Amino acid sequence: MDGALTHKRVEIPRLFESEIALVIRDNGEHIAKELAGITSILEYDLKSRPPQEIHDIYYDTKQGSLRNKQINLRVRKIDNALLLSSKSNPRRIGKAGQDPFGTAYLRDLESLRVAARVEFDESASTGFVISLVEPEGHRTMLVSRGATDNLGQQEVKSNLQKLGPAKFVYLSGYSLLNLPQREAVLEAGRIGRGNGSGVVFDPGSANLVKDHPDVFEEAIDSCDVLCANVAESKVLANGLSVSEYARSLSRKGKKVIVKAGPQGCVAFLKSIRLERGLEREETRV
Repeated sequence: MDGALTHKRVEIPRLFESEIALVIRDNGEHIAKELAGITSILEYDLKSRPPQEIHDIYYDTKQGSLRNKQINLRVRKIDNALLLSSKSNPRRIGKAGQDPFGTAYLRDLESLRVAARVEFDESASTGFVISLVEPEGHRTMLVSRGATDNLGQQEVKSNLQKLGPAKFVYLSGYSLLNLPQREAVLEAGRIGRGNGSGVVFDPGSANLVKDHPDVFEEAIDSCDVLCANVAESKVLANGLSVSEYARSLSRKGKKVIVKAGPQGCVAFLKSIRLERGLEREETRV
């Protein structure tokens, strides 16, 4: 392969960081194709797998004992393999208007086995979204947040306590737009970390990051996993390259996932970069 390959290994007690730098002098297109054909990095499998048929069968007592305890007992069939597993239902905290749409919202969540703690607000209507999708897949969303933004800190504290510990707490950047929900969501992150939950934060919109940089910085400080697209990551990087910014967060123990739509994604784990897709130059990070 035309190029110079250097390798540096830094020993740290119980850990090590391995860095490989590739300097391409010529025949760059050929080398890029060869790199794109890499199927694994260390123990990480990068090969695409063929689609599989998955069949799930859920079991419960006639009295619905498991569902009442927010537990699923499932037999999953993948090809010729049978897997028996149990898991807790996803849980959601939110606020809706005291109207038919709020009632329908709660029933939909319950029908999907989501353990929902929905507060009802008599002073505001249930929020809604109108999504306009173009033939190419681009979408525009018209949003009326309604009662959603009235969710308060005390309601979050009370409902998190009632729902009990969770493995992960997911926070959306859209929920940081207005008070009092902004403080409620940040409080949820603090409570989640205090309870030992992994806190996952998705900024949701590059424009929101631009409008509220301090708020988003606080949310990122309190999260364990940052999941952002390329546009959001560039704004968050604030002059750094996306890779430099993501690596700086990963060195602090955070997991960073940069999404690039059909081109794939890049994950940064303890400053190790794992790339999947991203073949077009404009999405390079």
